Amino acid sequence: MAEEAELLELMRAAPDDEGPRLVYADWLLARGDARGELIVLDQRERAGQLAGPGALAELERLLVLAAERGFPRLPDDPCAGILPFTGGGSFPVQYDVDHAGHSYYLRWRYGFSIDVDDVTVLDGDLDTLTTNEWTFRETTVILAIVSDAILRGAPLSELAFPSAADFPRHPRYHVGRAPAYCFPEALSAIAPGSAGWTLEVRDFGRWHALWDRWQALRGLARPALTRRGCACGIEGLSCGVSECDGR
Repeated sequence: MAEEAELLELMRAAPDDEGPRLVYADWLLARGDARGELIVLDQRERAGQLAGPGALAELERLLVLAAERGFPRLPDDPCAGILPFTGGGSFPVQYDVDHAGHSYYLRWRYGFSIDVDDVTVLDGDLDTLTTNEWTFRETTVILAIVSDAILRGAPLSELAFPSAADFPRHPRYHVGRAPAYCFPEALSAIAPGSAGWTLEVRDFGRWHALWDRWQALRGLARPALTRRGCACGIEGLSCGVSECDGR
């Protein structure tokens, strides 16, 4: 829509000004779009304004909206070109996504392969930090390269990936849209439809910090973190690659 495009341009012209973001939020709210409420609550929380008698309810609402949609990244999401893959894990690493009537499946265990509609179109290897596991940052690069080819209709059989030494130089070498599946079970009590939601790795640290704050406001003790961090930089979460933990 032309009007929405104009609002996004206003944000790009003044990236440090919260005014255009709030104008955009109002525009969304006027159209019944919950993203508007999410933007407002997100900005108020970042400014330390979720306080007082209504803080518990507002923080709960922010947690639910961010769990369902992710935290807003305006005006341009650096991961906008990465398709919403599901999967993850290690040994093997497996990711899949459906797009434009086709099913794509990425798998890595002693070799890297991509299947399209159950037919293997690429079968080779990847030179990543370690064998059979991807760091969160490497995952962003790999999913970005595959997503770009899918969206352009380019042949996946001809994809080229960086070497281990070149991964850190890639513009997508940051924590991105990989799924984390790490919501507390108690979320279902305030968001009954949350069973099918996926928390992206890039949102893990902030979302869980807000969850801990919400629990504290309710008088509940903060649970001890069971996962250590790594060089990927996610508070309380490790990508699981031992070489990354030791860097």
